[in-house]
Amino acid sequence: MKPEQIGCSPGYTFAHYGLDSTLERFLWSLDRLGSMGYRNFGLEILEPVHTCIYRTPGAIEQLGERSRAAGVALNHFTIWHCTTNLHSVDPERRRLGVRQFTEGCEIARDLGIPLVTVGSDWPPEWVSSYRGEYEHAPAAEFFVASPAEYSDVWNGYVDAMRRCLETAAQRGVKLGVEPRANSLLATSDSFLRLWDAVRSDNLYCVLDAMHAVYHRENLPAAIKKLGPRLVTLQISGTDGASLNHLPLAPGDPVTTSAVRALEEIGFPGTVDVEMYGMPAVEVDECYRQAREILEHT
Repeated sequence: MKPEQIGCSPGYTFAHYGLDSTLERFLWSLDRLGSMGYRNFGLEILEPVHTCIYRTPGAIEQLGERSRAAGVALNHFTIWHCTTNLHSVDPERRRLGVRQFTEGCEIARDLGIPLVTVGSDWPPEWVSSYRGEYEHAPAAEFFVASPAEYSDVWNGYVDAMRRCLETAAQRGVKLGVEPRANSLLATSDSFLRLWDAVRSDNLYCVLDAMHAVYHRENLPAAIKKLGPRLVTLQISGTDGASLNHLPLAPGDPVTTSAVRALEEIGFPGTVDVEMYGMPAVEVDECYRQAREILEHT
């Protein structure tokens, strides 16, 4: 695939430093990724405290300057800390999620980033335990309180997403939503159910290959179903049994079939490498190899 379509999610910084995000570490990531040949990188607010990274005087300017110097475009901004709140049973928590999302959109606008992304989750009030593969992984044991309450949660979530779409449009950015395992949006079909409800040309899907394979979703079929609504494909090695973002291997059939499907639909977006969980000393080599594998697939 084309080198300019290969990117890297904020998972690169997470792979090195976990939840300990700082401005200096994002700047460092831009330098390292540029030296490895990456052309695109995403920033994020992983937890509420990380909002202050972008409010530090001069931070926006430093990130822009380093991005240009490294030859790595800042192409998406993940507003992760609002995710659980947007899916809550509690209307006040959903309103908080929209406010957090709005602040994230303003940061993305200030950075000149055209795409903001959020994940999906299960209503936290209906979760008994969470999976342990990584921080902020989706639910492991969960339930539905009742059919009527599920309908209320879905409608509340759709309403919250409508408000998020309004605030994104007002700030000149697109919104991408990532389906995740064991979440309200878990597959491409559930994303399309959301799109059917809101019918917004500003709503797109961020498809994570690992979550799709975990749910036994046919990845090429999902790509073709999403078509123009697909904005980003996140790629990693997968085992189908866990939520581990594993290193890519040459000739990986999931990756190969996905890239072929992207070519068939004339996909104009990016394929973002997202891998973590390996020892820190192995991270850079895994990312370097992944970029080369994608470029020659």
